[in-house]
Amino acid sequence: MSYPYHMIFRSLLFILLSFSVTICTFAQQSKPFPPTTTRTSTAPTWSAWPGEGAPLRGSGINSKWAVSGRFVDTELERPRWRFTVNCRVHQRLQLGLEYNPVAKEVSPLLSLFLLTEGENEWRPALFLGTSSDRIGSPAGKQSYFVTVSKGLPKLPISAYATLNYSEWDRELGNTPLNIPFGITVEFGQYLSIRSMYDVDRPHLMLNCFADHYGVSLMYVWLERGGISTSIQF
Repeated sequence: MSYPYHMIFRSLLFILLSFSVTICTFAQQSKPFPPTTTRTSTAPTWSAWPGEGAPLRGSGINSKWAVSGRFVDTELERPRWRFTVNCRVHQRLQLGLEYNPVAKEVSPLLSLFLLTEGENEWRPALFLGTSSDRIGSPAGKQSYFVTVSKGLPKLPISAYATLNYSEWDRELGNTPLNIPFGITVEFGQYLSIRSMYDVDRPHLMLNCFADHYGVSLMYVWLERGGISTSIQF
């Protein structure tokens, strides 16, 4: 008896989730959680699409290299697979490339911090950047954005909002400027849930980000499952 494809995929997601939670639980037991006053916000490296792999911390860019891959269980071919590599040029600047194997498309990535969250607990992080447009967009469409993010003092919650210029919306005849936003709730040092809205559709992510790797289970458009992994070194 054969099982439907979506049932197999959901079973694999459950196994990966169980494995990720187990690894993070052991990691948390071996490393105490820092005081709440030291927390900084987390925001998507590219605010218009989920599953970017490694998020940006409000304190700046801490890893020299970051490599990520993403899979979405969708009938659309282009957003199904995506791979990125980023290199830190400075603690405030990283450059990279994004590769889509279906579209045979390579596009630039950039993240530049203008402000980092510092000793002043009320100062937000502010960074600008560019990436491909939101998930589901056609090939060759880029977005350009400025993101502000902030971890709430003494709470395991951070939020971000972005002023984004979308080439896809411009082509569709819509207003090219839009405002994606999201909220992250942390559970301990490594686990978090992020809800995000890309100005077209909502997404939900369950994340496990340790020191040098990350796993995200995604509920894209609140319709399709997906997974994203990242390695930082």
